[in-house]
Amino acid sequence: MAATHVAFLRGMNVGGHRITNPELTDHVAALGFGDVATFQASGNVVFDAGTSAPSEVEARLEDGLAAALGYEVPTVVRSLDRVATLATADPFDGWVGDGTGKLQVAVCRPAVAAEVEARLRAMLPPGERLAVDGADVFWQPAAGVLDSTFDPQKAATLVEVWTMRTQGTLQRLVKKFGG
Repeated sequence: MAATHVAFLRGMNVGGHRITNPELTDHVAALGFGDVATFQASGNVVFDAGTSAPSEVEARLEDGLAAALGYEVPTVVRSLDRVATLATADPFDGWVGDGTGKLQVAVCRPAVAAEVEARLRAMLPPGERLAVDGADVFWQPAAGVLDSTFDPQKAATLVEVWTMRTQGTLQRLVKKFGG
């Protein structure tokens, strides 16, 4: 049975690493995945992974893209159904700070351990919220992301792979590709 997955690639189109969506689509398709499509220009790839487990898909994508592009591409894979769950989650019961901050969703690998969650919470400034759901982290800044003292780059060092998208991005992705 085919399974639609979403790969969240970290560091695409930043830091001198440039790739077009058609090039990325071609590279992922060349790795044997079907129905490959990209969403936005930030490393979101939707594809058919067949019956492969997400961990197998992550390894295949990371190895194949590194060989094709000449640099590491940290990757987190979620089923489209899981992305749909993240897109509709309300981890803070409607709380949105002052209303200017967008809910951020970090997809991580591996699952966030209790001691990592404690360290993330310790980094959080007053008035902001954080929730962990397995390998996914929700962060609600009180205002805009740039107004926060929470450092997503530092947070990323606490797990093997961490890449963040707004919940709105996930909502638009699910709307376009179903789920």
